[in-house]
Amino acid sequence: MEETTWTRAKEVFDRVYIFNPYPTKHEMQDLARSTGVAFNQVKCWFTNKRRRSPKSPPKRWVPTAECVDIESRDPADILFDDFLALIVV
Repeated sequence: MEETTWTRAKEVFDRVYIFNPYPTKHEMQDLARSTGVAFNQVKCWFTNKRRRSPKSPPKRWVPTAECVDIESRDPADILFDDFLALIVV
């Protein structure tokens, strides 16, 4: 794997981590596919990020009023794929 691929993947993981520090297995598989990184690398990255963070965010992310305005849709209707499309540029 090229260094640029891993660098780009880490940027995507950082963005996902802000909103969801505990992605599901399916979400990690989607991240692996979309970034070109192995599933185990994705899984280890999130595990290490949570361990190394000074204060882990809560396990369940609850959207606030400021971040709900994604095309004026209900946050419960936003799929993970939609979320990935927003952060994977």
